[in-house]
Amino acid sequence: MCNKTDTYILRIANTGLDAQLVTTSTDKSSATIKIPASLISKGKCKIEVISGFIQLEHSNGNRVVPDYGNIVGLRADGLSVLGFDAQQQYSQPIVLGMASVPSNTTTAVSFSAVSSPILTCPELPPEITLTRIYQNKSTAGLDIANNYTTNDTPFSCVLQISFLEDMN
Repeated sequence: MCNKTDTYILRIANTGLDAQLVTTSTDKSSATIKIPASLISKGKCKIEVISGFIQLEHSNGNRVVPDYGNIVGLRADGLSVLGFDAQQQYSQPIVLGMASVPSNTTTAVSFSAVSSPILTCPELPPEITLTRIYQNKSTAGLDIANNYTTNDTPFSCVLQISFLEDMN
């Protein structure tokens, strides 16, 4: 008997058209996205990060990362996953992907499934908070990229989800 698994695509971003589904933080560095109840009720799943996009400069020329921020990424708070991340030294939030910023004139970066993790999640949460981060050269830590806080500057992530209940 052949087991076929359905996959679901979940695109989460800070620039959603529905204010009921997406709420941005005051400093515009993060967005909380509500997850559909139909996906939450399906239980344990595998989440694969397919791609991500981070705009580094608003159309008015203001940058969201400092000039010395040469690595940026997106992290997700709210996902309960199996495992441990030594880079973060705690299990929450999860870094979904990171990208190199080749110069201070780079206006956007992306990351793809080539370097992204596959996570096992006991169940999807009711909401996920995406936060734009960068590696701070002076501390070597991951800090929130909130250099420019006036307007939303787009970031997004595409997740592929396979539910274990569909694999039986």
